[in-house]
Amino acid sequence: NYISLPGGAMNYLVPGGMTTSPYGPTPHMKPIPYGIGFVEGVTQKKVIWRRVPTGAWGPGAALTKRVKGDGTVSGRGYIGALNKSAIWGHPPLTLQLMGVEERLLPDASGLGYSWDIGYQFTEKAVPFGHLGFYYFDNTGPASGYYLTGRGPGYPSVPGGLADGNHLFPVREFKNLFVPGAVS
Repeated sequence: NYISLPGGAMNYLVPGGMTTSPYGPTPHMKPIPYGIGFVEGVTQKKVIWRRVPTGAWGPGAALTKRVKGDGTVSGRGYIGALNKSAIWGHPPLTLQLMGVEERLLPDASGLGYSWDIGYQFTEKAVPFGHLGFYYFDNTGPASGYYLTGRGPGYPSVPGGLADGNHLFPVREFKNLFVPGAVS
């Protein structure tokens, strides 16, 4: 990801703090007048769940509806959501489910078919993960990643991250591996 900063966020620095040179004034401590930025690392990951029974995945299956959604506002799926709790050593909010790769294959038992489901994630390993946005303070030491949202106050992380108050919803990713209904 490329994070852009506005013009004036950084200053020119001249060795020794010289404000003049034999050629005229230097730009020491003058703001850079145009936008600049930095690269923020992300990692692509895939977790494959093999030999999922045909009845557990596919049109009408509870797991499929949970992952993809059912087309209603209240039935928004897990695609686009962030991990609510730590999973596979990744802290909350650092994994985002980006999509699902489905493969229907002859089952290894020789009896019928089964699914291989590949969950595709993007990892953003910064404070507050995908909900952590960089704030640049050019007048003091407050630069860093902060939790972002629309709601008033500071929510309990990640339990109080309600849908609609943040850029991405938060879901319990262990439910990606539960074929039936979840509570």
